[in-house]
Amino acid sequence: GHVVDRLRQSVRDAITARVADASSAGVLAALAVGDQAAIERDDWALYRQTGVAHLMSISGLHVTMFAWLAGLGVGALWRRSRRAMEACPAPLAARWGGLAAACAYAVFAGWGVPAQRTVLMLASVVVLGAAGLRWSWPLVWTVAMVVVTAIDPWALLQ
Repeated sequence: GHVVDRLRQSVRDAITARVADASSAGVLAALAVGDQAAIERDDWALYRQTGVAHLMSISGLHVTMFAWLAGLGVGALWRRSRRAMEACPAPLAARWGGLAAACAYAVFAGWGVPAQRTVLMLASVVVLGAAGLRWSWPLVWTVAMVVVTAIDPWALLQ
C-alpha cells in the first residue's frame, strides 16, 4: 500500500492494541485517522440519535482547529529565532505553517471531501493574507467559496 495508508494503519493498530474497550478504540481511530469502519453499528445508531454522528468523521472543523493550533505552535517557535524573524514575520510563518499542517493532517485523515474543501479555503485565506490584502471576513469567506466552487462545482450540491 501507499506510505500514508501504511502509516494510518499502524496508528489504527496501535490504538486498537492499547485501548481495551473496542468501542472506545473505534471512536479514537475515527477521530485520529478518519477510519470510521472501526465504529460499531450500534454506536453509529446512538450517535445519529443524539446528533453527534458528524463529529465522528474528520470534518472541516477538525482540520481548521488543527491548522489553528499548528499555526500557534509555529508562530511561538518562530518568535524564538532572531534569524527566522529577520527572514519572515512570525504571523506569516504561522499562517503558512498552519496551512502545511492542515494539508498533512487532511492527507493523513484520508483526504475526504470536507477536508479537501477546508484546505482550499484555508489556502485562499493564507494567500490573501500573504499578498498583503486586507479584506473583510465576509469578502474573504466569499473568495474561499468561489475558489472551492471553481475547483469542485459539485460542492454546491453536496
